[in-house]
Amino acid sequence: MNWIDELKEKYTSNVASVFVLHGNIRDYFGEHRGEDDDFLNTIDYLNKEFFSAKEPSRIVVTYDISEGVVFDTPAGEEEFRKAIGAPPPSKQGDNPHYDSGQDDGSGVVGVADSVAGLRFIQRGLQAEELYERLAIIINYPESIWGGGDGGRTDFSLITLLNWATKPSFICANNVVLLLTNNREGLNGRLRE
Repeated sequence: MNWIDELKEKYTSNVASVFVLHGNIRDYFGEHRGEDDDFLNTIDYLNKEFFSAKEPSRIVVTYDISEGVVFDTPAGEEEFRKAIGAPPPSKQGDNPHYDSGQDDGSGVVGVADSVAGLRFIQRGLQAEELYERLAIIINYPESIWGGGDGGRTDFSLITLLNWATKPSFICANNVVLLLTNNREGLNGRLRE
């Protein structure tokens, strides 16, 4: 059984809803078919093989402290924002998902502010309209939940642990994937 099938099996059997994918995750996946090579990065591969194949209505939300909150489709973003009562994103530069500022309830998410980003995502995880619809991918989670202690790291860590253990999040049947090259860079509580 390959890793994607093992992930699907664990998720569909409700063994867990938060997973750490580690190792050579910056690699490309696909098949060599002559001129029509189809190689996908890990996030696009997960969208194709893990989410979209069985659940075409799944909304995939990706977050890292460099890119901020990014949705797989404009329709998914619109539905997410509607469900949490957030206005459309502000448009800055070439990236329509780059929102500056703090999450003051308006839906504006600070890119480098992991607390605001996680609060914004959590509002979606708590929205009943989005139950069984969300896939959250946290890219470079060690930048949020590294070995450091205190303040913002503690808040962010407890947020993630709540997503993994609180019945309200588990029963919503959403999935959270943490993508890291080296799981040793993560906070020890995430490696348990």
